[in-house]
Amino acid sequence: MIAAGLPAAAAFAGAGVAAVSRPATLLLSIAFGLAGGVVIGTVALEMIPRAEDLDSPLTVVIGFAVGFAAVYILDLFFNRWRVAGHRAAEHRKVVAFHRRKHPRGEQALVLAWGTTAEEIIEGIVIGVGISVSGELGFLIALAIGIDNLTEAFSIGALLREEADASGHGQLHLARRILTWSSAPGVALFVSALIGWAALRDLSDAVLATMLAIGAGSLFYLVVTDFIPEAEERQYQQSAAVAAAVGFVAIYAMSTSI
Repeated sequence: MIAAGLPAAAAFAGAGVAAVSRPATLLLSIAFGLAGGVVIGTVALEMIPRAEDLDSPLTVVIGFAVGFAAVYILDLFFNRWRVAGHRAAEHRKVVAFHRRKHPRGEQALVLAWGTTAEEIIEGIVIGVGISVSGELGFLIALAIGIDNLTEAFSIGALLREEADASGHGQLHLARRILTWSSAPGVALFVSALIGWAALRDLSDAVLATMLAIGAGSLFYLVVTDFIPEAEERQYQQSAAVAAAVGFVAIYAMSTSI
């Protein structure tokens, strides 16, 4: 309950902050960078080694690939199978395509729905982590909690931009931010409890596979979301410094347990 509740509470806290204020870009840079470093550390130093301890390296490779592919396909689905970076040669082509066929909802709602779907996966990963080891489960919950805080900020920022364009009032905006930024936290809490209850008695091979799937999905989020978002807002390489701090913190915690 505590491991599931911590990241869920982080999502609600992020939603509350985003509802009443617009977080400074430097704060967002540090938060996204910290989340990236913490998640990379958790994946590399805890999740993959624990999965390998439970089963073979082949299981870890297959599970990692499945988890990465699952979130990758989810990302493409919400963007109607077309994505490109701002500096990509294909960017104009993708923007023109999205004018004809809009992503599945407003930009903020696409992010909210996508984040909620990802939280279901992450919640199950917390449940699996707790089944393997209480310490591992709490490290995963810590990493996902920081992730939830930054994602709530992102959803709130996008909703603010859309509200500025549409002219909606502040009360309406605050309600939307609280609703859509909190939804991922609820999804994570429920899925973590279900994951723990359903998977705790399964074999080591299944737990290793699920842990590797979680590692792959979290790795995808780091390289496509956290680090790029952090670098876009960095000042004096604040994102890189925060990522390093997050990684070293997870290393210190993983070696002490």
